[in-house]
Amino acid sequence: MDIHVKLYGLLRRYGNENGGITLHMVSGITVQDVLNELKIPKGLYALTVVNGSVVKPETKLEEDKIEIIVYPPVNGG
Repeated sequence: MDIHVKLYGLLRRYGNENGGITLHMVSGITVQDVLNELKIPKGLYALTVVNGSVVKPETKLEEDKIEIIVYPPVNGG
């Protein structure tokens, strides 16, 4: 399956120069497997969105075309 990942904020360094990357992986993997493949440490991401829906990292990916958006934690004050 093709997985297009968009990375924002300081996570952009784990993708290409545009903050995105396309991976070819087997079906049945989880969002966490994708994050591990990109070597993104736990704690650097706060929100994962798959095809427009907020999901947990344990969510299995079954579709042929998948878009994952990963957001870092946001601080404010």
